[in-house]
Amino acid sequence: MLPPDLMQETFYPLGFPVTIATNSQAVLDAAHVEWDSWRQVFDEPPVRFTFHVSHERSPLPETSSFHAHGHQFVFAVDANNLGICDTSTHSGVAWITTSVAEDATFFRYHLLEGMALEMLVSLHLTPFHAGCVARQGRGALLCGDSEAGKSSLSYACARRGWTYLSDDACYLLRRCASERIVLGHPHRVRLRPDAPRLFPELAGLVPIKRGNGKMSLDVRTTHLQSSPRTAVDRIVLLRRTDRNQLTRVDPQLARDLCEPIFYWWDPRISSEQQSSFDALLSQCEVFSLDYSNPDSALDLLER
Repeated sequence: MLPPDLMQETFYPLGFPVTIATNSQAVLDAAHVEWDSWRQVFDEPPVRFTFHVSHERSPLPETSSFHAHGHQFVFAVDANNLGICDTSTHSGVAWITTSVAEDATFFRYHLLEGMALEMLVSLHLTPFHAGCVARQGRGALLCGDSEAGKSSLSYACARRGWTYLSDDACYLLRRCASERIVLGHPHRVRLRPDAPRLFPELAGLVPIKRGNGKMSLDVRTTHLQSSPRTAVDRIVLLRRTDRNQLTRVDPQLARDLCEPIFYWWDPRISSEQQSSFDALLSQCEVFSLDYSNPDSALDLLER
């Protein structure tokens, strides 16, 4: 039974049920902003999080840290703001101040979204630091380092009629890895403040400060063709250079780039993530894409 001082609602990030209980309307409001675009897809038992909000008001912390061991992981902001999660119970609890709860941008980035995504990925998914787009039913992961242009190329693909799934984070559904189903965040694209140099139609957007302190343009995708999932059959390793070339490469290069963000702190989960990635790699073509600008990259990808 829910304690009388707590309110409760269920949301569906990535299509999975997530139940939030809290004594603060600000927490539920933040969850609505973050997840109202999603609808339930997967019939799984809900993961459950409880957020206890104190009346304390103190200066907002600058950042947070993540710690994990075995089936437990922690988001530590400061002595008064802490979230603890346990994958063995599919649940988590956090204690936060009113100051943090009422700063929706900070709260969503450092606690709410982080706790939910880490739990869902632990239980069901294999993560990729990659954009994801699809054309004519064929999905492609756009992988690369932070300066490789994943977000801008994903957006450029969408502008040219591709189906957009995600700009820099997506997830392989582990339970049916052989079907190569990848989930994305299709409702927005986050681009650097100088993106209007490439995409003039964005010139009127004002950069906003994200929860990690970085400035970005938050572009909603209602005017683009988008989808929350696709079957992937290509992995493209991006590299910005002064030449333009698409080359078939050894799948080991994709493994070297993608595997470091798997959940190595839990041997069972990391083993499942490796196995699912092996299943994906066995059915995908892997390419290296050297490119100087998004249009040139698209010309190569569409050949």
